[in-house]
Amino acid sequence: MKISCAYVLFAASTVVRARDDPPLDAKVTCEGPSGPAGQRRVFLDLDYAAFEALGAPPPPGPPGPPIEFSLPLEDSPECMPFKHVYFVSNPVGHPDWDGKGNGYGQVHLDVHFYTIPIEERVELMGECGVQPPGAPNCPSAIPANAPFYKLPPAAYTTGFFNQDAFFGHALPMHGLHMVPNVDAEEGGPANCVSTGPKGNWEDCASAMRKSSL
Repeated sequence: MKISCAYVLFAASTVVRARDDPPLDAKVTCEGPSGPAGQRRVFLDLDYAAFEALGAPPPPGPPGPPIEFSLPLEDSPECMPFKHVYFVSNPVGHPDWDGKGNGYGQVHLDVHFYTIPIEERVELMGECGVQPPGAPNCPSAIPANAPFYKLPPAAYTTGFFNQDAFFGHALPMHGLHMVPNVDAEEGGPANCVSTGPKGNWEDCASAMRKSSL
């Protein structure tokens, strides 16, 4: 299966595999430069049957561990400026806000493309400054976690915004997740109109928990 946002014709391709055989027979294909603007495209390819199985209903009992791996790209010029891909499949999603302690109850996939090497990501994002017991992320209100919430120049965040719902969206090993502006529009998944006592996203989370029980 090829996961991508665009299709490029007549592009030179380089296939990159991990140093060891990764799960799901994963590999990255880098295409480019191509077209009048010299675009590059990076695709993550997975074994179709294995990928499809990730969406199957989980068996009874506690959920299994996430599938997690990184693919280095820094030795492949066609993949620049990206230096590695980080993939996580969590069987029940995150965080545990449905009132049952099991995330959103649906498979959650993270596919992140980084412009820094794997080792640098682990050093910068491997652990929160402070992560309270049971917290799924690095709470934004704790000063020691401020480095996780430092934004790049505005040109790099066009079309996205930072949101403090669920105590922030910075996760260990991942970094900060920003939210697309369109998700906050009326009817969008990040649109919260609170009518509860706190007047913020916590009321929306409470309503979501009650509806799932």
